[in-house]
Amino acid sequence: MADEDGGKASKPFVIEVHNVAPVPTISVAITQISENGTIQFAASATDKGPLDTVTFHWDFGDGSDPTNKYDSNPNHRYVDNGVFRVTLRAIDGDGAVSSPETVMITVNNVAPKNLQATADLTEVTVGKSVAFSAWAEDDSPEDEIFYTWNFGDLDTSTERSVSHIYLSTGEYNVILIVSDDDGGQTRWDTTIVVLPDMDGDGIPDSKDKDKDGDGYDNNDDDYPTDPARYRNWTPIYLGLLIGVVVLVAVAAYVMRPRNQD
Repeated sequence: MADEDGGKASKPFVIEVHNVAPVPTISVAITQISENGTIQFAASATDKGPLDTVTFHWDFGDGSDPTNKYDSNPNHRYVDNGVFRVTLRAIDGDGAVSSPETVMITVNNVAPKNLQATADLTEVTVGKSVAFSAWAEDDSPEDEIFYTWNFGDLDTSTERSVSHIYLSTGEYNVILIVSDDDGGQTRWDTTIVVLPDMDGDGIPDSKDKDKDGDGYDNNDDDYPTDPARYRNWTPIYLGLLIGVVVLVAVAAYVMRPRNQD
């Protein structure tokens, strides 16, 4: 201070300047991807101190701890589906930490793909087995793959490779559902034709020169009209079975314990 005669006086005082935390901003081109996909992030910040140096810290919301979490422009791969909150904080050279800036990322499940399924036979005779096999892959290394076969005859299997025997003639629509543990599904189907085979030699009757397996060609065969060569054994087997049952019953009666008077 100075008076009118030029005298001067002064008094010292202190000015306290408080540090102000930076304000971060997240830039991202897309917020929705498929699992095992990658997103590029970019961080920026404003700071009232023009001399401050700003660094960043990312939390990508999926429990990972990547080495690029301090980068200003990191990319991040999401290996499994879900909704993830990405959090960015900015730190200035004086240690001030910003409030969190967030963005939500949606990662969609992808159904199993590249399914390869086979049936070693699509035409088979009654009682002969068909071998089924399947293989698929999933975009997410964390997903488990399940295989469910429906053979069209009320029988099913959850094996990746399985053999199945058809006991009746007909056409059967075989359906395979390949699913992951997040509900994604891929379908494959085929038709199995089961043909009659009277003598069980694996040759369909329509192509078998000896349908009944008696050693005679069908053209010269006695089947089914010649009783001298062809006989229906069912009544004979039934009679023998009844005889055995009667003998067992009589023996049980004779050998029963008697009360002693």
